Order: sequence, then C-alpha cells, then structure tokens
Amino acid sequence: MELKAKDTYRIEATGTLNPQEIESLWNAYLGLSDAVTIGLYSLLFSEAHAGTTLETHGHLCALLNLRIEQLEEHLFMLQRIGLLSTYVRRVEDHQDFIHRLLPPLRLDEVLVHEAFGRALYKKLGNDAFEQLRLRFVRPHYDKSGFTETTAKFDAQSLASWNQEHEAEFLDQRTQIEIQPLTHLTFDLRRFLRTCSTVVFPLEMRTQDVLVKIEEWGSVFGISEDEMIRLVGRSVNYTENRMNPYVKQNFRKIRIVGHRCFSLRKSKAASNRSMRTNAF
Repeated sequence: MELKAKDTYRIEATGTLNPQEIESLWNAYLGLSDAVTIGLYSLLFSEAHAGTTLETHGHLCALLNLRIEQLEEHLFMLQRIGLLSTYVRRVEDHQDFIHRLLPPLRLDEVLVHEAFGRALYKKLGNDAFEQLRLRFVRPHYDKSGFTETTAKFDAQSLASWNQEHEAEFLDQRTQIEIQPLTHLTFDLRRFLRTCSTVVFPLEMRTQDVLVKIEEWGSVFGISEDEMIRLVGRSVNYTENRMNPYVKQNFRKIRIVGHRCFSLRKSKAASNRSMRTNAF
C-alpha cells in the first residue's frame, strides 16, 4: 500500500539503547543502509521516549526534508535490516500505522550474521570489514571443555514468604527509589522475537510489563519458552487486557518461577542420590 503524508503512525519501543547498540547502529547498520535511514531510526526512537502518541508521516518528511516516497523507502530499509516491524490498518480516509522499533544487534553479532555479515562484507570490502572487526569486536573466549559453575539465586530463601511479608515489603518499596535490576540473564530480545503477537498482543507489551518479564525471568531462571507459555495464560483475550495478577508485579510468575527452581533442585538432588547409590 502506497504511503501518504496524511497517514498516521504510532511508535512502539522498549527499553533504551545502550552504548554497544548505539555503536553498532552508527557503524555496522550505517554500512548496511545510509545516514538518513539511521537518522530516521534515531528520530523515531527519540519520539517514542518523548511520549509522542500520534503523528502523520508528513511530520517526518518535514523534519527530515524528505518526499513521502523517499520516507517510505527509508522505512522499508529499516524493515529489511531488522530494525523495524510495521503494522497497518485502514481508518476512514487514511492508513494508520504502528511502527515497532527493534533493538540493533551488537556489532560483533552483525559481523557474523548469515545475511547481514555477508551484505556488510560485500559493501565494505575485505580491508574495511577487517578494520571494523579489529576496532570494535571484544574478545570471546572458547568455553568448550569448561563447566559453568555460576551460582544461581536460591529460591528456597523465599519458601516461607507470606502475604504479611509481601505487604511489608511493598510498603518499604514505596519509600525508596526503585532502581532497575542489573546483570539480567533473561533474553528479552529473543522472547519478543519468538512470542507471537497472537499470544502476546502488541498493545499489551507495555514498558512496565516487559521490565517485569525480564526481571522475574532472570531472578527465577524462567526460560524464554516457559515465559511465553506463562504470559499466554495471562492474557484476557475477551477484554483485550492482561489479567490483574500480571499487572501486580507478576506475582504469579514469581510463584511459578519459585516452583520451577524447587522442582529443578529436587530433581538434581534425586539424581545425585541415584549416582551415589549406584556405587
């Protein structure tokens, strides 16, 4: 469908761009596209975080000094390099779009990507590609032959957690500035790419909900596939909203996560016991 200046759009973006993603955006992705395309992505990202709700594509043309057909081509380019997903519907005399911004891959991921890596190599040539690799790629050590011994959070420490503890804890949280968790291990990017919009509709993917998914998935060791099933059971399709317990800090997911940990710990103990008895 041909894009018109009067066609409206809204932007969906999750999180913020970290320094590595910005580095990749203005190096690898710039090589895959052009400066105007990356500038358009940056503009959309800034509008999303500024709280812009509904605008026309003519607004973008005015800001970037582009004709509407040029803007459409740059939007297509963002889609082709995996930075944008676009959804459209017909509304009376115009089209209404949702532009969903996707986070860029890290630069080292782009260089080894089956499609992007080859496209970038073809465009830059061997020498420039090698210079990019040597300048930006951090070392990754071969871990074959190693056994990971990283300790996980012990969910047993919350085994006696009750409603009284919960009420007191929430009361304390209102008195301090809540800082986001760091060193999160849950792959939110994989979760979003894998989870169908039928299971988890776009309008329910709010920043608050996604932050909670990433935090509880990391703390309780819930895999991305497990989380898809949990979130799928949380969606009220009739009323087109998330069920209340999901909005209340994902308490049910916390309980499920705790049970997952307990079950894994029980199975591990049982396996150790069987191996010991075998000798």
